Amino acid sequence: MIENLDLKSSSRYRWNRPEEMNNLDISNLMEAYPKLHHVIAKVLVTKKLNSQESLRSYFSSSIEEHLGKMQLRDLDKSAERLIQAVSSREKIRLYGDYDVDGTASVAMMSLFLESLNVDFDFYIPDRYSEGYGISDKGVESAISEGVGLFVSLDCGIRAVDRVNKLMQNGIDVIICDHHEPGTELPPAYAIVNHKQRDCENESKILCGCGVALMLLLKVAELMDLDLEPEPFIELAAIATCADIVPIKAENRAIVAAGLEVISNNPSVGIRALLKNGGFKQGPVRVSDVVFKIAPRINAAGRMHHASLGVKLLTASNEKEAEEIAERIEKLNIARKERDALITTEAREMLYEEDPELENTTTILAKDNWHKGLVGIVASRMMEIAYRPTIILTEVDGLLTGSARSTSSFDLHEALSSCSEHLLKFGGHAAAAGLTLEAKNYQLFKHSFESYAQKVLGKGSKPPELNISLEVNFDDWHNQEYQNFFAQLNRLRPYGPENRQPVFSTPKCIAHKVNIVGSEHLKFSIAQADGNKRDLPVIAFGFAQHYDQMASGREFEMAYTIEENTWKEKRSIQLVAKDFKFT
Repeated sequence: MIENLDLKSSSRYRWNRPEEMNNLDISNLMEAYPKLHHVIAKVLVTKKLNSQESLRSYFSSSIEEHLGKMQLRDLDKSAERLIQAVSSREKIRLYGDYDVDGTASVAMMSLFLESLNVDFDFYIPDRYSEGYGISDKGVESAISEGVGLFVSLDCGIRAVDRVNKLMQNGIDVIICDHHEPGTELPPAYAIVNHKQRDCENESKILCGCGVALMLLLKVAELMDLDLEPEPFIELAAIATCADIVPIKAENRAIVAAGLEVISNNPSVGIRALLKNGGFKQGPVRVSDVVFKIAPRINAAGRMHHASLGVKLLTASNEKEAEEIAERIEKLNIARKERDALITTEAREMLYEEDPELENTTTILAKDNWHKGLVGIVASRMMEIAYRPTIILTEVDGLLTGSARSTSSFDLHEALSSCSEHLLKFGGHAAAAGLTLEAKNYQLFKHSFESYAQKVLGKGSKPPELNISLEVNFDDWHNQEYQNFFAQLNRLRPYGPENRQPVFSTPKCIAHKVNIVGSEHLKFSIAQADGNKRDLPVIAFGFAQHYDQMASGREFEMAYTIEENTWKEKRSIQLVAKDFKFT
């Protein structure tokens, strides 16, 4: 039972120690880059970056270099059709999903088309009355309002019948999506989605807004436009951070460039969101996007309508942006209150149904849970029992909900295996949405659990913590520290498949231990047989270790290395991830 582990003697995580490294790889890197810090060289080798070619690609932040090499099926065809619509003054309808990725995609393409002074509008389905993807109402709206070109963003890859209806009514459809296709592709005019089986794109990691960015850039190239890319890169970076896609290759370049824009010259809408999120100073990190910007954009679609998020992201002046951001902030406060209540109910239901957490999955349903919050609650429940989780709410005999998964379990494959019990589903390995008839709930629940047991084995398992490197403090905290820290920061931006390095150090002793805010610890640390200089540590949620640390008990600590900025003064701080007491 993960939640009730005896944390005075047990770790929160299963530690994955680094594999034994090839010393020749380290020597070759040090020889090729004489100024490379030896600890950073080892970290790079653990990331499989052991050649000059792989390093050059990894550290390249040139969007043009990365995106210029990308091959996407139907990209040219889509761009040419969009240019034709612009030239002939056809009415263009942008149709997007209601999450951050879809909202940012619609906002980005709106800004671009607005700069071309063309006839366009956008449509985002209501989360509650229409649901995910291209809706019947959205199709009828396009037909009745004389749309000539319909561009779906971050959705549409499974909308076979609805795309067919649009095409039959003389409306060309371009699908820009990144979700997994079904067995049959929609009969669209063009489909830009790297997940297509016959698409030559190798990395297949872009989010929906990243795919839309590719289309936008191709149109600008073919029209020979002198494009200012910052507003578009900013939005693509936000969507990439929020949509849990790998932060490597082209995504890493997009996020790095976008974070620079947000840090130095954000749009008025993003500036207002950061202000409401309590952001003070310093460079904006991926974590700031994930925890301060994205939840507020999402709150519009969860509690009201996602079009409010589009209006904020396309706002042209500070007054307008601040007014919309204030409305969204109120929605976000209401969202937090409501999701806390649902999480409490889900938690109680979990322990009633599976008190010892013996199942391999968590699947819960209730008829009055807020449809816009089930995804958040699924993530919250993952924190209690680290296992594939599905949270559903019932409306008119249909269960609709969201799924979240662990790193070792592909949700899309799992839902495909149970598809006979589902009306529809979509998503990717880490997150998905699904709808089924309430009468099929128990059949689906049994089928999903059975599949998960075959893949993962029976029962819950604590989450894994991947240790990048085992070091002594003296290895990096010495006269070369500034050089080390500068090189460490070159590994940013962090995210999926480019995780922040987690170090472990043995034989630690804590000094000046204090409980902060009832749940956290703040203390200084040194190695018992090493350099006696104390290093400051913050340990979020580890207050239960106070007695052991204050007593001088020795431990091994897993941690990341950060830097605090306070009143323009910078200082080192270690952020504890876990402890092993000896």
